[in-house]
Amino acid sequence: PNRLGERFRAALHHHTEGHPLFTVELLHTMQERGDLVRDAEGYWIVGPALDWETLPPRVEAVIEERVARLETRLRDVLAVASVEGETFTAQVVARVQGIGERPLLGALSQQLERRHHLVQSHGEIQVDHKFLSRYRFTHTMFQQYLYNAFSPGERRLLHGEIASALEDLYQEENEQITVQLARHYAEAGQVQQAITFLLRAGDQARDLYAFDEAIDFYKRALAFLRDEGDYERTARTLMKLGLTYHLAFKFKRARQAYEEGFALWKRAGARPVDPLPPAPHPLRLQGYDPVTLDPTMSMDTTSGSIIQQLFSGLVTLNAEMDVVPEMAQSWEVLEGGGSYIFHLRDDARWSDETPVTAEDFVYAWRRVLDS
Repeated sequence: PNRLGERFRAALHHHTEGHPLFTVELLHTMQERGDLVRDAEGYWIVGPALDWETLPPRVEAVIEERVARLETRLRDVLAVASVEGETFTAQVVARVQGIGERPLLGALSQQLERRHHLVQSHGEIQVDHKFLSRYRFTHTMFQQYLYNAFSPGERRLLHGEIASALEDLYQEENEQITVQLARHYAEAGQVQQAITFLLRAGDQARDLYAFDEAIDFYKRALAFLRDEGDYERTARTLMKLGLTYHLAFKFKRARQAYEEGFALWKRAGARPVDPLPPAPHPLRLQGYDPVTLDPTMSMDTTSGSIIQQLFSGLVTLNAEMDVVPEMAQSWEVLEGGGSYIFHLRDDARWSDETPVTAEDFVYAWRRVLDS
């Protein structure tokens, strides 16, 4: 009897794909290792640590015997492919191995797929006017075995080479593989590239309302940024995290993220939104005279675009659609996320140098509500 939830069952099926030997051996090994433990009533439950990476000895022996039948060149092809993942790209393997695309495709289809049944075709995709051939390991544990055979140093170097090959193949369309690039650069220890793609992956997930995934990507980027000591970039990422927590209705965590971000900005001695230097020449736009310069009365594009340049709000959106401070220095999220307390910047001024006050914002919002 057990009380193993749907999440565990889904992960078990993903790793064993229903293979009877693999399933039984993996469960027995998990019980022996203490990954699965009995509760007070004698039911099997997930223990404090769960290791999906270490293969059971009998399973490893079966896979080792299958792999040993391969020629060295075929083993090397599969080994490199295992670093890209369960699904891999033939052209990436060809570039990393330094072999021709045509002989590699022949080896994959004729030998590794039809004869040895270790991979199967996963179709072709067209990227940047190129066709890329995708393959998948017939079983997750074959990929896992080959990947585990590399030393940490070998894995690190291969992840970097695979990331470089993927970027070269996808060029301007690499937004399709943002998550993969983030993983490979992180595993390669190439920190700046990892941060860049982790943040992009977080933004993509947030745009798709996949808030838990976005939070995970932002937190992984933050781990690298904190190690780098980049206070301002860390603070900007905490703004992303705070907004995403808020969108996910996790208001207490949103407040914590914002508070940490504001503290880091203060520590860095930088304002959240740095003004651009004055342009050497005026900006000239062709358009109609504005109907109004009153923010509460604007209904047309021309007026709105000019008003946007004349007035500032408490917050603004940056190019990545993150909410960042403008006239506000910081803010607090109150319980339930329905109320905020904003703290104005000390240097907030009107054009005549009169200090901007909280009453000014209250008056502006009341005019909007009354209009």
